[in-house]
Amino acid sequence: MKKTTLPFLALFLAAALALCGPQPAESLTPDDLNGYLEAASSLKLSDDNLKLANEAAAQDARFMGLFRAKLRIARLLQTADSSGPEGESYALRTQVGPLVAFLCRDGFPTPDKLVENAVERIVKPLELQPVLKELPRYYEAVVGTADWQKKFQKILHRGGYPSLDGGTIFHLAGFPEIGDKPYYTAAMDAELQDGSLFLYEGDASVEGWLYSFWMRRWDDGTMDAAKLAIDWLNKALGQ
Repeated sequence: MKKTTLPFLALFLAAALALCGPQPAESLTPDDLNGYLEAASSLKLSDDNLKLANEAAAQDARFMGLFRAKLRIARLLQTADSSGPEGESYALRTQVGPLVAFLCRDGFPTPDKLVENAVERIVKPLELQPVLKELPRYYEAVVGTADWQKKFQKILHRGGYPSLDGGTIFHLAGFPEIGDKPYYTAAMDAELQDGSLFLYEGDASVEGWLYSFWMRRWDDGTMDAAKLAIDWLNKALGQ
């Protein structure tokens, strides 16, 4: 299971006021990040170009919103790996400096302006609104489950990148089933007709992706900061 690819967005608010300024990672610059975002936002994800074998999934607006966001994030990381130095996508996931510098290009912003910049420069171009809207539901499902920390620990102890079994590992551990259709726990498998992207994650799924976001944030100690950042972004989006 790959680490989720949203922390680079969710953590920026927690660090922004302390780090705001040109402090990019060793190999990653704000210009690099801008290029990766442009590559991801330029994906053509229309119904004609994005074909799914499961017709029911293709008709589920909630599922497709989440799936399209996942595809754009995948494209961002693939672009980083193919055009940047080795480990560039890892820097995107773990280092907040380049992101803060990217959002602070107009000078030292107010907190409200920082949120506005994140919404206009990252969230809307990548169409991440459905993911940000859905993540609080999974957060509440996690913290509302008895002994959730122990359950996360058991899953993580299966190995560095434990298999999510299509996300069903969380259901077996006792977390509620939020995606109530079979395709929410199906492998992430998509290929765009224009050849611009291919994605296959056999042990992952939309359900597993969203639950594992919070599991990884709990594991790295940033769960509270991520929840705060997501709440601020959702408030700015009016959702």
